[in-house]
Amino acid sequence: MQLAFVPPAASPIRRQYLTLKHQHPDAILFFQLGDFYETFEDDARLVAQVCDIALTSREMGKGERVPMAGVPIHAAEAYLARLVERGHHIAICQQMEDPAAASRAGSSVVRREVTRVITPGTLVDPTLLSAERANYLAAIVIEPKAAGLAYADISTGEFACVQFSDSGHEDALRAELWRIRPAECLVESEPIRNAILPEGWYTTADDSLFRSVEVERALC
Repeated sequence: MQLAFVPPAASPIRRQYLTLKHQHPDAILFFQLGDFYETFEDDARLVAQVCDIALTSREMGKGERVPMAGVPIHAAEAYLARLVERGHHIAICQQMEDPAAASRAGSSVVRREVTRVITPGTLVDPTLLSAERANYLAAIVIEPKAAGLAYADISTGEFACVQFSDSGHEDALRAELWRIRPAECLVESEPIRNAILPEGWYTTADDSLFRSVEVERALC
């Protein structure tokens, strides 16, 4: 069956890339090709601009050339840090078998999997963290007469939560967010983020993450 997001003439590696990208549409996909992480299309344009590297192109199917930009794997952390600092999410896709072994087994493409997803609030690698401030991942819930905020620094285990229930609960929440300045804030919907959070501070999460029954079960 031909997937709707895969062009019929796409090469096997192009089909593999598009399938993995479809699974992580909001992240820049760093796709391992040998000793490089390559990015393609809009991801490549963004990476080339932010990281100041060359934008090239590659044929990945009959008559189809796509923009690409790559970085050496051994130097990837510096580029990851620059992208995360700008608020971008990155999915790391690695080769899970030796290319020669895959070829001997008759496969036309090396098996690859996304092994790591990096977001501003989930950093644990010291090379990507600032030594001068905490790196908080926060989540907020706003109701007509109350607001809740929880935040954690995953790299240290620090965790805190607070509830605001007075008439100025939204202003109090906004002030607390500015005080802790989270690297990333999970919110339930766009109206909340537009009213409370500056551009670039938020990630819209699946509504199921905010259902009280499921949250209580996960917490317990």
